[in-house]
Amino acid sequence: MALEEDNVQYICVDKPRCGLCQFRFEDNELVVAVYDDNRMSGAFGFRRTDTRQDESVNIALHMCCQSRCYRSKRRVPCLHRECYSFQMIPISSNYLAATNYDFNPSIQLELQRQRRIEWAVAKRLKGTFLAQMPQELCRIVARYIIRELAAVALQERAKDTQPSVSTINLTRDVYATYTDIEGITYIQSLRNSPQDDCSSRRIYDAQQARVPQTIHVEYDHLGIRGIYFDAHNSEPRSFSARCGVWWTETARESGLSRITTKSDGVKLRRLVDATDSVTVPFPRVLGQGWPAPRLVCQLLDLDTCDTAKNSPTSLRMSSFEFNTPETSGYCVAIFGFNISKIYAHQWNTNASFYSDLVSDSSSTLWMYMPVDEEEHLTHIWAVRHSESGLVGLIFHTNQDRKALFGCYMVHPKFQLQFHLIYSTTRRPSRVYFNEWDPFEDEKRLKYIGIESDATGTNKAIKQRLETSTSMCPLPLTSTPPPYTQYNEPWYYTYCMLENVVEIACCVDRTISHRPIIGMLMYYGDGHRACIGQYRLDWVVDRFSVDPAMLLRIGLAKTRRNLPYVVRICLRKPAATVSGPISWMDVPWQGKLEWWFSQRQCRLYHCD
Repeated sequence: MALEEDNVQYICVDKPRCGLCQFRFEDNELVVAVYDDNRMSGAFGFRRTDTRQDESVNIALHMCCQSRCYRSKRRVPCLHRECYSFQMIPISSNYLAATNYDFNPSIQLELQRQRRIEWAVAKRLKGTFLAQMPQELCRIVARYIIRELAAVALQERAKDTQPSVSTINLTRDVYATYTDIEGITYIQSLRNSPQDDCSSRRIYDAQQARVPQTIHVEYDHLGIRGIYFDAHNSEPRSFSARCGVWWTETARESGLSRITTKSDGVKLRRLVDATDSVTVPFPRVLGQGWPAPRLVCQLLDLDTCDTAKNSPTSLRMSSFEFNTPETSGYCVAIFGFNISKIYAHQWNTNASFYSDLVSDSSSTLWMYMPVDEEEHLTHIWAVRHSESGLVGLIFHTNQDRKALFGCYMVHPKFQLQFHLIYSTTRRPSRVYFNEWDPFEDEKRLKYIGIESDATGTNKAIKQRLETSTSMCPLPLTSTPPPYTQYNEPWYYTYCMLENVVEIACCVDRTISHRPIIGMLMYYGDGHRACIGQYRLDWVVDRFSVDPAMLLRIGLAKTRRNLPYVVRICLRKPAATVSGPISWMDVPWQGKLEWWFSQRQCRLYHCD
């Protein structure tokens, strides 16, 4: 029986992950909700955005998994039913706080964690219960019990947790203790005196160093992994960027004499400057994160193409490197009307980064711009609409290759603006862009960071003006955009057909009709060009081109009468054309244009 609306208390599920094992929920998995320290719901099937009514307590559980929801300000965690059956300690608020993620890591990092735990479980099984079994079989067994063992291990680590706040005097030595969680080391505590059991390590020598002006904090979604003190005129340390790890800093020009830390009972979560007062409030997050310390960057808002104002403190920036000797191309993920991710391809790049958008794979488009030997990126332009903000990015190379990553909008009603946001030289460079929470945030690039000492940066920033299309033209099309409906953006790619020697097709096998979504063309002089979409993990074997034979493109239609490419092959000019497929015969001259949207494509041959 349905509950009366007036009597129902709405409670929101805070995250789509288990509070015990910290693995994500899949739709229809059985879970239980934690109402308070001693009260749980019955088991129910999890389904994102649905609402489940618990009639026994007049509660409606809204599975929004958002930090802000109109339904309720109260949010509760959920647990896998199987993990809950392995409960060893009370599921207290202190325990949940100690294992809680401050933000959701990327799907790629989630998969890395899964493989790391799986390997550790398999190794333990091989050394104990399954000593006679091959390692491969131990890995298979581990996959079936990985969540439950992760839940048990986290409970053992976080039992009897007591959050604490400590004030550290920086006129004295500072010692740190460490703890290991799933193979990753975190700082457990800071203190001004060493532990009696010699488990602490001195990380700051007050006698050898001057008063520190800056403290660099290395952190991830679970807590603080490292703290490093910089004194005035001290020799800077070198750090390497690591995926899923960010850096923030606490700084005071006159010097830091005291800091206050907050522990969740297992590891440090927060660090603040307490020079003026020991009662400084702790922020919700550590601060804006960058992939390495000491970065001095100009942060631009891509919606305005101007210096970012009031950027969120929860901002986390990642980077991609271009113009390296190993760079073979640039890949961009597009979600809806927005650019979601940018990656630099190298010749040895694996396809793991595609997993970051695996939950939205059916709605994500992948565009690719190859670069040849002696080719390098020279400019990055932002294409902007005055009302909707960023429309796309144009990458421009020294060989006059232009790739528009974003929808092609040419219409009298759309007055586009072009902004030069970065100009570079041939030397390797980095550009930084915002990471987004896969469950909380809009999947779009909104901020870009440019290192302040990079060549041409200041000039580019001063040139934040609207430019004419003659200064930064869109790639010239021979055919008009195939506008179909207002909410269907179209994307444009093209290639020249002379001197093509090989073709590699890209096939989307996640769809039942398996369309060919793009091609990578190889030329006799070593040049490459991409049309349509392109993903490394969807590429089939390339085939050689015979210039005496026509390029034959077979087009079919979906059940909704939408065209797609079903086959690409070669045929002799005298061959007959028959069958349900509509064939397009293309000679090896002129230009081939490939327009595509989320649902369909259009191909044109132009002399």
